[in-house]
Amino acid sequence: MEQKSTKQKLVTVTGSTFTSFVIWDLLTKAFEAYQQLDHSKRHFQTSMWEHGHASAAIVLTVISIEAYRNGICYLSRRAVSRGAYAVPIDLSDVLLIGDDRFPAERFKNLLAEMFVVRDVIVHNHIYEVEVTSDEHWEMVRHEQKLLKGYGRDAKYSACVNDRTRRTKLLRLNVQPAKMGFEDLFKMLITFDLFVGVTENLLGKGYVPASVQYQIEDRWVRNVSEVLTHYLGKVTNQRFIAEVAKLSAYLRKDFANFLPPMAKWDWFITNICPSCSSPGFFKKRGQYSCSKCGAAIRTSQG
Repeated sequence: MEQKSTKQKLVTVTGSTFTSFVIWDLLTKAFEAYQQLDHSKRHFQTSMWEHGHASAAIVLTVISIEAYRNGICYLSRRAVSRGAYAVPIDLSDVLLIGDDRFPAERFKNLLAEMFVVRDVIVHNHIYEVEVTSDEHWEMVRHEQKLLKGYGRDAKYSACVNDRTRRTKLLRLNVQPAKMGFEDLFKMLITFDLFVGVTENLLGKGYVPASVQYQIEDRWVRNVSEVLTHYLGKVTNQRFIAEVAKLSAYLRKDFANFLPPMAKWDWFITNICPSCSSPGFFKKRGQYSCSKCGAAIRTSQG
Protein backbone atom coordinates (compact mmCIF):
# COMPACT_ATOMS: atom_id res chain seq x y z
CA MET A 1 0.00 0.00 0.00
CA GLU A 2 1.43 3.35 -1.04
CA GLN A 3 2.00 5.76 1.82
CA LYS A 4 0.75 9.30 1.53
CA SER A 5 3.17 12.12 2.17
CA THR A 6 2.44 15.65 3.31
CA LYS A 7 4.52 18.68 2.49
CA GLN A 8 4.57 21.85 4.54
CA LYS A 9 6.20 25.15 3.72
CA LEU A 10 7.76 27.02 6.61
CA VAL A 11 9.28 30.49 6.72
CA THR A 12 11.75 30.68 9.61
CA VAL A 13 12.15 33.93 11.55
CA THR A 14 14.63 33.21 14.33
CA GLY A 15 14.16 36.54 16.08
CA SER A 16 10.60 35.76 17.09
CA THR A 17 11.85 33.34 19.75
CA PHE A 18 13.94 36.08 21.35
CA THR A 19 11.07 38.55 21.67
CA SER A 20 8.56 35.93 22.79
CA PHE A 21 10.35 34.88 25.98
CA VAL A 22 14.18 35.13 26.09
CA ILE A 23 14.41 38.93 26.38
CA TRP A 24 11.96 39.16 29.27
CA ASP A 25 14.00 37.02 31.64
CA LEU A 26 17.02 39.22 30.88
CA LEU A 27 14.90 42.33 31.51
CA THR A 28 13.87 40.95 34.90
CA LYS A 29 17.45 40.29 35.97
CA ALA A 30 18.64 43.69 34.75
CA PHE A 31 15.82 45.36 36.67
CA GLU A 32 16.68 43.54 39.90
CA ALA A 33 20.19 45.00 39.79
CA TYR A 34 18.92 48.43 38.67
CA GLN A 35 16.67 48.67 41.73
CA GLN A 36 19.66 48.13 44.02
CA LEU A 37 21.38 51.29 42.78
CA ASP A 38 21.13 54.51 44.78
CA HIS A 39 19.81 56.83 42.06
CA SER A 40 20.33 59.93 44.22
CA LYS A 41 24.11 59.59 43.67
CA ARG A 42 26.25 59.95 40.57
CA HIS A 43 27.58 56.75 39.02
CA PHE A 44 29.82 56.32 36.03
CA GLN A 45 28.79 52.76 35.25
CA THR A 46 26.12 50.20 35.94
CA SER A 47 26.84 46.96 37.78
CA MET A 48 28.18 44.01 35.83
CA TRP A 49 24.92 42.13 36.55
CA GLU A 50 22.71 44.92 35.20
CA HIS A 51 24.99 45.68 32.27
CA GLY A 52 25.45 42.06 31.24
CA HIS A 53 21.77 41.15 31.16
CA ALA A 54 20.63 44.45 29.64
CA SER A 55 23.31 44.40 26.93
CA ALA A 56 22.41 40.84 25.93
CA ALA A 57 18.72 41.78 25.71
CA ILE A 58 19.53 44.90 23.67
CA VAL A 59 21.48 42.85 21.12
CA LEU A 60 18.71 40.25 20.89
CA THR A 61 16.05 42.93 20.46
CA VAL A 62 17.91 44.50 17.53
CA ILE A 63 18.68 41.10 16.03
CA SER A 64 14.95 40.39 16.19
CA ILE A 65 14.13 43.55 14.26
CA GLU A 66 16.59 42.51 11.55
CA ALA A 67 15.05 39.04 11.45
CA TYR A 68 11.57 40.53 11.11
CA ARG A 69 12.89 42.77 8.32
CA ASN A 70 13.97 39.67 6.44
CA GLY A 71 10.56 38.07 6.94
CA ILE A 72 8.73 41.22 5.83
CA CYS A 73 10.84 41.51 2.68
CA TYR A 74 10.26 37.83 1.92
CA LEU A 75 6.49 38.17 2.25
CA SER A 76 6.53 41.42 0.29
CA ARG A 77 8.73 39.90 -2.41
CA ARG A 78 11.36 42.58 -1.90
CA ALA A 79 15.12 42.11 -1.94
CA VAL A 80 16.87 43.05 1.31
CA SER A 81 19.26 45.99 1.14
CA ARG A 82 22.91 46.06 2.15
CA GLY A 83 24.86 48.77 3.89
CA ALA A 84 24.94 50.77 7.13
CA TYR A 85 21.28 51.81 7.10
CA ALA A 86 19.94 48.71 5.32
CA VAL A 87 17.44 47.48 7.93
CA PRO A 88 16.08 50.93 8.95
CA ILE A 89 15.68 51.90 5.26
CA ASP A 90 14.00 48.64 4.25
CA LEU A 91 11.50 48.76 7.10
CA SER A 92 10.71 52.45 6.68
CA ASP A 93 10.22 52.04 2.93
CA VAL A 94 7.83 49.11 3.37
CA LEU A 95 5.78 50.96 5.99
CA LEU A 96 5.64 54.02 3.73
CA ILE A 97 4.10 51.84 1.03
CA GLY A 98 1.49 50.77 3.60
CA ASP A 99 0.57 54.43 4.18
CA ASP A 100 2.18 57.28 2.23
CA ARG A 101 1.64 59.62 5.21
CA PHE A 102 3.88 57.52 7.45
CA PRO A 103 6.88 59.53 8.80
CA ALA A 104 9.38 57.10 7.32
CA GLU A 105 12.47 59.26 7.76
CA ARG A 106 11.86 59.78 11.48
CA PHE A 107 11.18 56.08 11.96
CA LYS A 108 14.37 55.21 10.08
CA ASN A 109 16.35 57.46 12.44
CA LEU A 110 14.91 55.73 15.52
CA LEU A 111 15.86 52.31 14.20
CA ALA A 112 19.32 53.55 13.17
CA GLU A 113 20.02 54.58 16.78
CA MET A 114 19.13 51.09 17.97
CA PHE A 115 21.55 49.57 15.46
CA VAL A 116 24.32 51.96 16.54
CA VAL A 117 23.96 50.75 20.13
CA ARG A 118 23.93 47.14 18.95
CA ASP A 119 27.20 47.80 17.09
CA VAL A 120 28.78 49.37 20.20
CA ILE A 121 28.13 46.14 22.12
CA VAL A 122 28.84 43.60 19.39
CA HIS A 123 32.01 45.33 18.16
CA ASN A 124 33.15 46.11 21.70
CA HIS A 125 33.88 49.83 21.46
CA ILE A 126 36.71 50.61 23.87
CA TYR A 127 37.10 53.78 25.94
CA GLU A 128 39.88 54.98 28.19
CA VAL A 129 38.20 56.37 31.32
CA GLU A 130 39.52 58.28 34.34
CA VAL A 131 37.12 58.58 37.27
CA THR A 132 37.77 60.93 40.21
CA SER A 133 36.09 60.07 43.54
CA ASP A 134 35.96 61.82 46.91
CA GLU A 135 37.00 60.36 50.28
CA HIS A 136 33.72 58.43 50.44
CA TRP A 137 34.34 56.83 47.05
CA GLU A 138 31.55 58.84 45.46
CA MET A 139 32.21 60.02 41.91
CA VAL A 140 33.10 63.69 41.55
CA ARG A 141 33.91 63.78 37.83
CA HIS A 142 35.17 61.65 34.99
CA GLU A 143 36.98 61.94 31.68
CA GLN A 144 36.64 59.47 28.84
CA LYS A 145 38.04 59.00 25.36
CA LEU A 146 36.82 56.63 22.66
CA LEU A 147 39.88 54.95 21.20
CA LYS A 148 40.72 55.41 17.54
CA GLY A 149 39.24 52.73 15.30
CA TYR A 150 35.97 52.29 17.23
CA GLY A 151 32.71 53.86 16.09
CA ARG A 152 33.04 57.16 14.24
CA ASP A 153 31.49 55.87 11.03
CA ALA A 154 28.80 57.92 9.27
CA LYS A 155 25.93 56.23 11.08
CA TYR A 156 27.51 56.69 14.50
CA SER A 157 28.30 60.36 13.84
CA ALA A 158 24.76 61.04 12.60
CA CYS A 159 23.07 59.36 15.56
CA VAL A 160 25.28 60.23 18.55
CA ASN A 161 25.74 63.40 20.60
CA ASP A 162 29.49 63.43 21.30
CA ARG A 163 29.11 65.55 24.42
CA THR A 164 26.57 63.35 26.21
CA ARG A 165 27.69 60.03 24.67
CA ARG A 166 24.03 59.30 23.99
CA THR A 167 21.97 58.93 20.84
CA LYS A 168 20.11 62.06 19.81
CA LEU A 169 16.48 60.87 19.80
CA LEU A 170 16.14 57.92 22.18
CA ARG A 171 19.02 59.11 24.40
CA LEU A 172 20.57 55.65 24.54
CA ASN A 173 24.02 55.32 26.08
CA VAL A 174 26.86 54.52 23.68
CA GLN A 175 29.41 54.27 26.49
CA PRO A 176 29.29 50.47 27.05
CA ALA A 177 29.89 50.64 30.80
CA LYS A 178 26.84 52.87 31.26
CA MET A 179 24.38 50.64 29.40
CA GLY A 180 21.70 49.06 31.55
CA PHE A 181 18.03 48.65 32.32
CA GLU A 182 17.06 52.18 31.24
CA ASP A 183 18.54 51.76 27.75
CA LEU A 184 16.86 48.39 27.35
CA PHE A 185 13.52 49.81 28.50
CA LYS A 186 13.63 52.61 25.91
CA MET A 187 14.63 50.12 23.22
CA LEU A 188 11.61 47.98 24.08
CA ILE A 189 9.31 51.02 23.87
CA THR A 190 10.57 51.48 20.31
CA PHE A 191 10.28 47.76 19.56
CA ASP A 192 6.67 47.86 20.77
CA LEU A 193 6.05 50.80 18.41
CA PHE A 194 7.63 48.83 15.54
CA VAL A 195 5.31 45.88 16.17
CA GLY A 196 2.26 48.17 16.35
CA VAL A 197 2.80 50.18 13.18
CA THR A 198 3.74 47.03 11.26
CA GLU A 199 0.57 45.28 12.39
CA ASN A 200 -1.55 48.27 11.44
CA LEU A 201 0.01 49.07 8.07
CA LEU A 202 0.95 45.60 6.83
CA GLY A 203 -1.14 43.11 8.81
CA LYS A 204 -0.61 40.84 11.81
CA GLY A 205 1.20 38.07 9.97
CA TYR A 206 4.28 40.12 9.15
CA VAL A 207 5.66 40.43 12.70
CA PRO A 208 4.51 37.46 14.81
CA ALA A 209 5.77 38.97 18.09
CA SER A 210 3.73 37.23 20.77
CA VAL A 211 4.85 37.63 24.39
CA GLN A 212 5.06 34.47 26.50
CA TYR A 213 5.93 35.78 29.92
CA GLN A 214 4.51 35.38 33.41
CA ILE A 215 4.43 38.26 35.88
CA GLU A 216 3.51 37.22 39.41
CA ASP A 217 0.27 35.20 39.00
CA ARG A 218 -0.65 36.08 35.42
CA TRP A 219 0.51 35.78 31.85
CA VAL A 220 0.88 39.11 30.08
CA ARG A 221 -0.53 39.74 26.63
CA ASN A 222 1.93 42.13 25.05
CA VAL A 223 5.08 44.25 25.40
CA SER A 224 3.14 47.23 26.78
CA GLU A 225 1.95 45.23 29.80
CA VAL A 226 5.50 44.14 30.59
CA LEU A 227 6.83 47.70 30.36
CA THR A 228 3.95 49.11 32.40
CA HIS A 229 4.57 46.56 35.14
CA TYR A 230 8.25 47.51 35.49
CA LEU A 231 7.64 51.24 35.12
CA GLY A 232 5.29 51.00 38.10
CA LYS A 233 8.15 49.61 40.20
CA VAL A 234 10.81 52.14 39.13
CA THR A 235 11.82 54.48 41.98
CA ASN A 236 14.09 56.72 39.92
CA GLN A 237 11.93 59.80 39.28
CA ARG A 238 14.35 61.16 36.71
CA PHE A 239 13.91 58.09 34.55
CA ILE A 240 10.11 58.10 34.98
CA ALA A 241 10.10 61.68 33.66
CA GLU A 242 12.39 60.65 30.77
CA VAL A 243 10.04 57.82 29.81
CA ALA A 244 7.06 60.20 29.85
CA LYS A 245 8.93 62.63 27.60
CA LEU A 246 9.95 59.90 25.15
CA SER A 247 6.42 58.48 25.11
CA ALA A 248 4.98 61.92 24.28
CA TYR A 249 7.56 62.45 21.53
CA LEU A 250 6.81 59.12 19.86
CA ARG A 251 3.06 59.54 20.33
CA LYS A 252 3.10 62.85 18.48
CA ASP A 253 4.67 61.31 15.38
CA PHE A 254 3.35 57.75 15.36
CA ALA A 255 0.14 57.34 17.39
CA ASN A 256 -2.04 57.72 14.30
CA PHE A 257 -0.29 54.77 12.68
CA LEU A 258 -0.98 52.27 15.47
CA PRO A 259 -4.06 49.98 15.37
CA PRO A 260 -6.95 52.39 16.11
CA MET A 261 -9.09 50.06 18.24
CA ALA A 262 -6.44 48.94 20.75
CA LYS A 263 -4.93 52.03 22.40
CA TRP A 264 -4.13 50.20 25.66
CA ASP A 265 -2.12 47.55 23.81
CA TRP A 266 0.72 49.90 22.84
CA PHE A 267 2.95 51.58 25.38
CA ILE A 268 3.02 55.09 23.89
CA THR A 269 -0.80 55.31 23.78
CA ASN A 270 -1.37 53.58 27.13
CA ILE A 271 -1.62 56.93 28.93
CA CYS A 272 -3.70 58.49 31.66
CA PRO A 273 -6.72 60.35 30.22
CA SER A 274 -6.24 63.08 32.83
CA CYS A 275 -2.51 63.85 32.87
CA SER A 276 -1.15 61.76 29.96
CA SER A 277 1.35 59.89 32.14
CA PRO A 278 2.34 56.50 30.64
CA GLY A 279 1.29 53.16 32.08
CA PHE A 280 -2.44 53.71 32.70
CA PHE A 281 -3.69 50.18 31.86
CA LYS A 282 -1.98 47.80 34.30
CA LYS A 283 -3.73 44.48 33.74
CA ARG A 284 -7.22 43.15 33.18
CA GLY A 285 -9.64 45.23 35.23
CA GLN A 286 -7.03 47.73 36.48
CA TYR A 287 -6.78 51.21 34.97
CA SER A 288 -5.04 53.72 37.22
CA CYS A 289 -2.47 56.52 37.10
CA SER A 290 0.49 56.41 39.46
CA LYS A 291 1.04 60.16 39.07
CA CYS A 292 -2.39 61.83 39.46
CA GLY A 293 -4.48 58.97 40.88
CA ALA A 294 -7.07 58.90 38.08
CA ALA A 295 -8.73 55.50 37.71
CA ILE A 296 -11.35 53.62 35.73
CA ARG A 297 -13.37 51.02 37.57
CA THR A 298 -14.45 47.90 35.74
CA SER A 299 -16.24 44.73 36.73
CA GLN A 300 -13.44 42.58 35.30
CA GLY A 301 -10.89 41.01 37.58
